[in-house]
Amino acid sequence: MTALRATAAAFGVVVVVFTSVSVLRTLVIPRASLGPIGRLVDGLVDGAFRLATRRVSSYEERDTILAAEAAVYLVTLLAVWLGGYLIGFALMLWPATHHIGYAFREAGSSMFTLGFVAPGGRSATAIDVIAAAFGLFVIA
Repeated sequence: MTALRATAAAFGVVVVVFTSVSVLRTLVIPRASLGPIGRLVDGLVDGAFRLATRRVSSYEERDTILAAEAAVYLVTLLAVWLGGYLIGFALMLWPATHHIGYAFREAGSSMFTLGFVAPGGRSATAIDVIAAAFGLFVIA
């Protein structure tokens, strides 16, 4: 079971790095192209809005529906980033907490700076502080 937790922690690091690259490409780098996460979310939101407007015949009604697409994209992208960080940090915390459910509680508590779950050890404390910083940065 220890090898599984170590592998999960390594995969968690990859998820956090991949999500961070997407956040930086979208929010920090000027005129950067969308990365894989942004393209995936864009395709899903665009497909949902195409499906929603498929049988709409009037221009005004179609325009009213499509006006919300950009806002839905941004909120969905934020949710995907937060979900990626939650999964990544929970996998990184799993070896220190010895229970995956507790790792998700600790990661969520740290990311949203709620503080209702105590860290499981020194390495978990470091991960919790980093998770709090990433959660705060993405939400801000």
